[in-house]
Amino acid sequence: MPADVIEAQERDNAGAKAAIDRFVAAAKRAGVAAEPLTLSGSFAGVGDQFGRIARRFDLSIVDKPSRNQRGRR
Repeated sequence: MPADVIEAQERDNAGAKAAIDRFVAAAKRAGVAAEPLTLSGSFAGVGDQFGRIARRFDLSIVDKPSRNQRGRR
């Protein structure tokens, strides 16, 4: 796997962790129960995995890439 792909994934993982931390803090401030979960898997398989898990919850939130990240994936 090319080094630039690995570096991009590491940046994405750090960004995901930071977003989860902000979400958890906001949920606590609002007094809302939340259970964040990060999925790992192939690009093709993670959609199916998400669908199997998400149907068991009342609400699922999916982040979208920022404008400068679109088309990169």
